[in-house]
Amino acid sequence: MHYAQKCIDSDMETKQSEIINKSNEMALDENGRKHYFEVFKAPFFENGKFQGLIGIGRDITDTQETMDKLNEALVAQSIFIQQSKFVQMGEMIENIIHQWRQPLSCITMISSGMLMKVEMGLDISSDELVSNGENVMKYATHMNETIEDFRNFLNDKAENKLFSISEAINQALSITKGEFKKCDIEVLLDIDRTLTLFGKKNELVQVIINMLNNAKDAMVENNISQKKIFIMLHSQNNKIIITIRDNGNGIPTDVIDDIFKAHFTTKKDSGTGVGLYMSKEIVTKSFSGELSAKNVEDGAEFKLEFDLQA
Repeated sequence: MHYAQKCIDSDMETKQSEIINKSNEMALDENGRKHYFEVFKAPFFENGKFQGLIGIGRDITDTQETMDKLNEALVAQSIFIQQSKFVQMGEMIENIIHQWRQPLSCITMISSGMLMKVEMGLDISSDELVSNGENVMKYATHMNETIEDFRNFLNDKAENKLFSISEAINQALSITKGEFKKCDIEVLLDIDRTLTLFGKKNELVQVIINMLNNAKDAMVENNISQKKIFIMLHSQNNKIIITIRDNGNGIPTDVIDDIFKAHFTTKKDSGTGVGLYMSKEIVTKSFSGELSAKNVEDGAEFKLEFDLQA
């Protein structure tokens, strides 16, 4: 609706209601710039007969423009979050491919071996049938567990509840296992399995996966021969602390203060600047925690801190 018509409608509404009416109106100045006003109008009567309107207004242009910019930023952030989810889904599919390749190959070998024996008229003993059947079931179970891990991770309807942090770490490791095996990365754990956190477990899993992938990329990019990631979970001074450390030569000192900014990346071709930014958003907003990074010895260390819950 045109602003002039809205003003007319506001006048008519005030006249008919016979009460004070509040509305927002807009006018153009000589340069064509929009100015917004908060206007209060009241009908004026004399001897019971309507005479006109009395109004007062204040300029809210700056406030309105700030709100417009905020709404634009929220829309942009929403689009950015959706893009980050698509990026992560692509990475998840890559991990599924790596984790399914070996069990599918084994199932194919077992099936083709038995089929070949049948075609050649060779006997298949009951022990061999049982053994092959058990192996096929083992590989199929592994594939099903992989799918369950991904399904739980991508569950948008997950509820806030108390969950085991060690289970979240194990789920993140299960999802990244295929890629880590391909890159020959050793993961060392020092975990207090009694610690819990309130919130959505799949969001913490997402953060840990981002940290793990960041460590993997650093070690691969720097051609580290013995790639290692250390994950520690403990409590100290009423804080739950998760540290994820790698030996990937660390973060360049000139960019370490920028790594959690949206769209910032040190990867020229493959980086999106999504992972670390989203991790910071999740840790601070969903869990009221803190996420920091620093260089240690021959690598980088990311630290997640949360309040210890009674």
